[in-house]
Amino acid sequence: MRGGSKCTLCKKGSLKRKVIDETFSYKGKKITIHNFVIFECDYCEDEIVAPESLKSSRKVLKDHQRRVDGLLTSSEIKGIREKLDRKQEEFAKLLGMSVKTFTRYENGYVTQSRSVDKQIRLLNYLFDNYPHALEFLTQQKEEKIEKPSVVVAMGKYKTSPEQNYKIDAVNPPIHQGEYGEKWQKVAVG
Repeated sequence: MRGGSKCTLCKKGSLKRKVIDETFSYKGKKITIHNFVIFECDYCEDEIVAPESLKSSRKVLKDHQRRVDGLLTSSEIKGIREKLDRKQEEFAKLLGMSVKTFTRYENGYVTQSRSVDKQIRLLNYLFDNYPHALEFLTQQKEEKIEKPSVVVAMGKYKTSPEQNYKIDAVNPPIHQGEYGEKWQKVAVG
């Protein structure tokens, strides 16, 4: 998009590039972004935000929301990770999440949940007060948890040839697991 282009809304006017100070509000807290580029139609006065302004303001606005909500900003998350001398992959592993997800928090693309925010703060606290505890967490082996195999049957009754029993596939029995989870096994024959 550039100045002089036709207005995409009215199709009559021309777009004129303007650099402004734009103020945004989140939960009553305001933030002003300077040098915000827009294109204004000289006929209908509609304003279109320049793509470069959208891209550059995204992180600033996300961090503003984080501050208002009492969460760590993207730069604070990165600062804690660097203070702990961890690569993104290592830090994501400590938090029990994918590197891609953690990178999005650190780069400001996605806002972390309150529970993830608390985990990051806890790791920071451990490092400051009990550095050996952080090493203990780092050295723990990951146990691979096998997912149970559950086959869902279509139809009212199905028979399992290897176990020779019938299960009501419409209303199968519900079993309560050791940790309170509910599951059902449906055999297909």
